Amino acid sequence: MKRILVVTMWCMVLLDLNFRAVQADELIIPVLGEAWVVTADAPPLDAFQGEKSGQGFHYQAASSQGFNISCFVEKPANDQTGHEACLEYYWPKAKRNPMIDQKSVQIFKKANFSKVTYDVTAGVTMRNANYYIAHDGRWVDIHVSMLSTLPDEEILEDFEKSLRLRSVSSLLPKAAGQPSQ
Repeated sequence: MKRILVVTMWCMVLLDLNFRAVQADELIIPVLGEAWVVTADAPPLDAFQGEKSGQGFHYQAASSQGFNISCFVEKPANDQTGHEACLEYYWPKAKRNPMIDQKSVQIFKKANFSKVTYDVTAGVTMRNANYYIAHDGRWVDIHVSMLSTLPDEEILEDFEKSLRLRSVSSLLPKAAGQPSQ
């Protein structure tokens, strides 16, 4: 009986450590040259970089646990508007990747974005999602990937539910007596 109790306690400790390892932080990506930022809940990121280049912006970050994110912001490539136009421009280029399991591809068109999910297998399986967004005269391609050892559906759900493009001013503290927005 004592042995079962010890094994149960160790399992609970390991589960707690695993849960803590993937708890989300609020990710804020400042889009250089724009008056808005990208925010979402994501696992803690260890390495990141971003740069403005010409008329666009690129950001990438990674966690030590296998969660990766990249964000590209560019002027639209044509005169079409909306999230679907963004998807129809970028996805045909991205789907040419020979490591994509084409049977795993799913496309979703939602009010806040168009999304493509798929698996890439190169020794290990990585779950991927691309979020295509048209915002403030820019096209945004947010790519998230993660190792299959992470609880990917929960992480992707949390990321997606919290994904926002917000004005920089919405992040500033409010002055005393000023109504909140």
